[in-house]
Amino acid sequence: ARKKFLKSNSTELLHIIDIITKEALSHWEVGFGLRADNKETLSLPFSSGPRERILQIYGEEFLRGLLEVNAETEGIRMKTYVTKGDNFRNMKSHQFIFINNRPIKDPALSHAVYNAYEGIIPRDRHPIFFLFLTIDPAKVDVNVHPTKREVRFEDKESIYRFVNTA
Repeated sequence: ARKKFLKSNSTELLHIIDIITKEALSHWEVGFGLRADNKETLSLPFSSGPRERILQIYGEEFLRGLLEVNAETEGIRMKTYVTKGDNFRNMKSHQFIFINNRPIKDPALSHAVYNAYEGIIPRDRHPIFFLFLTIDPAKVDVNVHPTKREVRFEDKESIYRFVNTA
């Protein structure tokens, strides 16, 4: 029944690579590998942290265009890699948010990052960001959607302000 909804092999492979990339970014202490058509497509040995994992996936030049920002407040810890200087993109690719090592999508947190670039970012350009947040699990509900990619925060406003300010 699912076969009729599958796209081409190359499209499905891109979806798989995307999922593995997100998991590899959020679980840098684990090695990941992918073989497709008897060829090694992705080989990521375990790494010491998110900085090294970003380097493994995207390369040194990409990493040089990012600024590392670490911040902490009561109940929230953040490690972030964001666009430095004028390293903006035409598309919203390379924008990742992780809550307690879980890749998520959250338009409000994305907006907090964009808002922090207000007056700096050119029109129709987009920042790169890797946002790693550690939050008390009791203050975030991951059971909002079956895919677990959407979350609900106990105090969304304070998390938004924290991300935006940092």
